Amino acid sequence: MPPASAEQRLAEATTALQQTLSGLQLSLGEDHPVPGCLPLPTLRLPTDALDMTCHAQEIYANLWNPSNSRVMADGWVRAVDACPHLPEGGVHVVREILAAWRSLLLRADDHANGRPNPISLADCHATVLARLTDLDRLMAHSDLRPPS
Repeated sequence: MPPASAEQRLAEATTALQQTLSGLQLSLGEDHPVPGCLPLPTLRLPTDALDMTCHAQEIYANLWNPSNSRVMADGWVRAVDACPHLPEGGVHVVREILAAWRSLLLRADDHANGRPNPISLADCHATVLARLTDLDRLMAHSDLRPPS
């Protein structure tokens, strides 16, 4: 079988992102529908491979302190104590979901550009879904319910 063309690889990467993004937006909207409480970045479908990397950088900048990449960004630090809509640990799970989305963006960029990677798009997609399941389980075992 001949190797996939650049257009095919980009289409495969975009499809994986699109499938993941729709579930991601739906789940985060259901579990935490209050705008502004969490410093959620805009989650979007990148337009091309370069935009995949740019969006991954946006997610990284949203999650981490610009002067120390081992420290959460200030908005997330405040949200840990201030968000009344998620149970204990919920803010951290949301951050893990975003980090998994970022990993998928980077993997999609690798795939679109034909760079080998031992981790498949399907594995990255599964990681995002697993983190979303973690959030759903946390919410199911909590007395907190998102406001309607």
